[in-house]
Amino acid sequence: MGSTATDKDEMYKSVIGELLELSDKTEPKKVLGAYNYKAVYQTNLQKMKLFSVPILEECAIFLKLKVRNEDATKIYKNKQTLADRIIMKIESHFTEECDECAPKWSSRKMNALVLGPLFPPYLEQHSAQ
Repeated sequence: MGSTATDKDEMYKSVIGELLELSDKTEPKKVLGAYNYKAVYQTNLQKMKLFSVPILEECAIFLKLKVRNEDATKIYKNKQTLADRIIMKIESHFTEECDECAPKWSSRKMNALVLGPLFPPYLEQHSAQ
């Protein structure tokens, strides 16, 4: 049985809320707070691009995205690319449901395998339910 719109809204709010709680710096909180799960991609991209590169980089680092090479050169060629990666990383924490077979799938689990967990173990256990 599929998720209702209310269930999805709660899941989106929960993920954003968890990310906001985990950040101890204001820069990532500003960027995460600007993300709107109900908005289309282009709207979120335009909102993200309003932030300065240093603020976006702080958010990217919080989300465990690498922003600089070993020689300190920037990985992302422009603000739009950095903002895009932040949006994709935020959205990678959302649980989605397959329309055909209905199992829930979360790339959060895949990210944890590749990059290590973003959330502390007590939140990982809670969010896996």
